[in-house]
Amino acid sequence: MKQEEHDYLIKYYLHLLPLEAKVVIKYPYLSQTDMQTNMRQLSKMIIENHSNEVFWNLCPKCEKLARTPFAQQCRFCQHDWH
Repeated sequence: MKQEEHDYLIKYYLHLLPLEAKVVIKYPYLSQTDMQTNMRQLSKMIIENHSNEVFWNLCPKCEKLARTPFAQQCRFCQHDWH
């Protein structure tokens, strides 16, 4: 999975995880590498446990991931699907 996909899952679907799992994000003393590792683990948990609730908003033209689940314009090719 690409970094942008991990970021998308964490930003828009973190609410699907229990509080105990989300606590690792709040640790201010983690290094950047440890934080990225934790984020990847959380995004994998989201996919494993809630894959049917995740909407991958892909551009119909270039098939790249849109900025948000509700976006209707591609940030890469500027295609508009309103």
